Amino acid sequence: MNMMRHCRQCRADAVGLLGEDRSAEFTTDKIMEMEVSYDLESRQAYQSAVEQERSQRCGEKRRTGNARG
Repeated sequence: MNMMRHCRQCRADAVGLLGEDRSAEFTTDKIMEMEVSYDLESRQAYQSAVEQERSQRCGEKRRTGNARG
């Protein structure tokens, strides 16, 4: 696999345009200029829900002896 081609494809795929390299639009300087809204309470609630579901699934696997899920 050609590594640089793979990386360019991943970057283009991440911004939704395969075949177009838009990395110049996402430089560190431009990202630092962006206004970011961060809702810590919502993030913590989501992390808690994910952890609860993960714990339930792990508990079910232990009870059934099914390591694959």
